[in-house]
Amino acid sequence: MSRTSNDPFLSKLCVNDEDANNIVDDENGREVEVNIQTHSIFNELLHWKKEKPILGMRFKGPWQVKSMLCNYALANGYQLCFEKNDRTRLLVRCSKGPCTFRLWVSWMSDEESFQIKSLKAEQTVLGTSSLDHWLKVMAKFGIQVSMGQCRRAKKYALKLVEGNLVEHYGVCKGELLCAIGRDENDKIYPIAWAVVNVENKQNWKWFLELLIDDLHLNLGNGSSLMSDQHKKRFTGAIYHTLFWRASKAITEHAFKVVMKEIKTLNPDAHQYLMEKDPKIWSIAFFQTGRCCDAVENGFLESFNVVIVDARKKPIITMLEEIRLYMMDRIYNMKLKGQQWGNHICP
Repeated sequence: MSRTSNDPFLSKLCVNDEDANNIVDDENGREVEVNIQTHSIFNELLHWKKEKPILGMRFKGPWQVKSMLCNYALANGYQLCFEKNDRTRLLVRCSKGPCTFRLWVSWMSDEESFQIKSLKAEQTVLGTSSLDHWLKVMAKFGIQVSMGQCRRAKKYALKLVEGNLVEHYGVCKGELLCAIGRDENDKIYPIAWAVVNVENKQNWKWFLELLIDDLHLNLGNGSSLMSDQHKKRFTGAIYHTLFWRASKAITEHAFKVVMKEIKTLNPDAHQYLMEKDPKIWSIAFFQTGRCCDAVENGFLESFNVVIVDARKKPIITMLEEIRLYMMDRIYNMKLKGQQWGNHICP
């Protein structure tokens, strides 16, 4: 028998094994005591409609927890959201109305498993699935329709609202031209975009002339223009490394050293680069007074990622979604800037 078991002070410091299993960390890292009565292991063979979270249930990893919760939500018509989702913890709540559902799962390093540490499973708000809408349509109008008919009706309705590719584009496919800049915080700033029938020099000339006129660039003094139309002629890791060393060389001597290595490796590659005029692709020859030392346009891909879904839609819908995105982005950036406590940007 432990000597501390009857001591009123030491018994509070020496927690037995059963009590220790009920002490867990919450989402803020604080130790709390929960009533975990069962330590059941998730049954992978259980039918997906019968899966449900149980306090104390253990899982192999976060992927198994999320799979169970998705099945649980789908089977019961719930809408759940993952407020915290990483390798060591999951916090899940109901995403609609006053619903109080809350589930906290964290990693148990001693047993190498995930465990549901706290669970409030009362669901007061149900979500609606496509099956619910289907049944409501039949009950309201007294008709029998299949899921396929519902999908085709939705597709037809969207066509009436958004139009289709033929109506928007006519006989041409269309190409999106974009001009992306950098703001004072070195973040991307989409400046202008337009749709043309084909991407060629004539259309780019038209686009740039309008851009110069709108921004009052005159002859372009003080501005740096970068295109993404340069194609790779020599491929391979060694060419890639040497080219970037040459493009980012800050002195003429450093540039010549690298170009000598390229010439030794492949004279054709050296001649090809020199014909492109180093003044437009190497920092060592950039004009003084330029405020941008970038030699690549990777930031353009960030904008492409944002509009990737919009680009799949008809032209008018696509342009409208880009416009709305930019309005929302500029507004949010303005609000963020107004929260700064001084006139100096962080």
